[in-house]
Amino acid sequence: MPHLVVQTDGGPVTVMVLRNEPLDAPVRFAEDRFTGTIVPAGPGSIAVIGGSDAELEQITERVLAAVD
Repeated sequence: MPHLVVQTDGGPVTVMVLRNEPLDAPVRFAEDRFTGTIVPAGPGSIAVIGGSDAELEQITERVLAAVD
């Protein structure tokens, strides 16, 4: 599973490309000290996971704009 870690002012954010996991709508989650969103992206989806202070929406938008 392709993934990368992006450093933000709020801390590290992990981005995972889920090529074979299609979604109809975004899914938000929070567990322990992490929060995240899984969003539809083409035939699959992208997961963006970080601490509660991380700028997840901004990272999600940037990744979606950059990934085909």
